[in-house]
Amino acid sequence: MFIFMGVTPLSAAQTGWLLQHLTLAQLFGGTGLFLAATALLAWPLTSMRSIADGGPATPADGR
Repeated sequence: MFIFMGVTPLSAAQTGWLLQHLTLAQLFGGTGLFLAATALLAWPLTSMRSIADGGPATPADGR
């Protein structure tokens, strides 16, 4: 509910302001470049690659 009532109007206002200064193609191109740059930065900077599989679990009775 917060997304529809809080974030969406702010996003629409920001996009409207940007469209006063940019063309639609520039807006989509810039957004695509921002998304690609974010993904490329997240690739080496996250610790997800260091997660390892744990060993097998031992039975509860210890055998």
